[in-house]
Amino acid sequence: MRIVVSAVLLVLAAAACSRKQEAPGSVEKAGPILIFAASSTTDVVEELADTYEAVAGIPIHTSFASSATLAQQIENGASAAVFLSAHVEWVEYLEGKGLVAERRDLLENRLVLVAPADMPGPLHSLDDLRTLQGMRIAIGDPESVPAGTYAKQALTALGLWDSVEGAAVPAQTVRQVLLYVEQREVDAGVVYATDAKASQRVRIVAELDPSLSDPVVYPLVLLDNQSAPAKAFFDYMCGPEAAAVFQRYGFLLHTGLKE
Repeated sequence: MRIVVSAVLLVLAAAACSRKQEAPGSVEKAGPILIFAASSTTDVVEELADTYEAVAGIPIHTSFASSATLAQQIENGASAAVFLSAHVEWVEYLEGKGLVAERRDLLENRLVLVAPADMPGPLHSLDDLRTLQGMRIAIGDPESVPAGTYAKQALTALGLWDSVEGAAVPAQTVRQVLLYVEQREVDAGVVYATDAKASQRVRIVAELDPSLSDPVVYPLVLLDNQSAPAKAFFDYMCGPEAAAVFQRYGFLLHTGLKE
């Protein structure tokens, strides 16, 4: 059975992982393939990992967290072979450290404002954010969560950030934002459209214009260039079969991949 690796445990194990590197070639014989992926891709990456494991017979282990957390773990020696980030910046950061063997800008997404599905009000449009009057809005931490970074950019462009900031409930991942909304711990939250699609417990109030923030692009990177199985899994994730699954979950193919 495939193992889902705790991001917290990986932080503690990163140094140990770096000390226990096996010789090139031993990964081919032994290894499960570990993919780090942004929390917003949890459902689709789990399905793709299960499918690939069943067909190829190679164990695929997964770890999900914010892109910033995962990139820092990679920098600190965590033994991921593939990384799917929700933000170009963190991949460029790893490229600057010489840790990226191959990169493919794979997917796109968009931001939406959501509220609990069983709460008909008080939010009906983005303009309602101008007068929050005690409402609480969950947003990923703009300093470490890509969805929060994009949300701050878009809300600032709309002249809404000053209103929202005081009511903001910070979250460590975009899936935590979704959970806060689902559990009615907040009145609304900003998540990706794919997160909203995955939940029947939230309703979309409004979509944020993509032109108001940096493009929401998901780069896929190969980190282990010594492993042929890792390269094969990377190629599978970039291929047409995986593309169809990504689209079924609501992701958009990156412009360069569209037919």
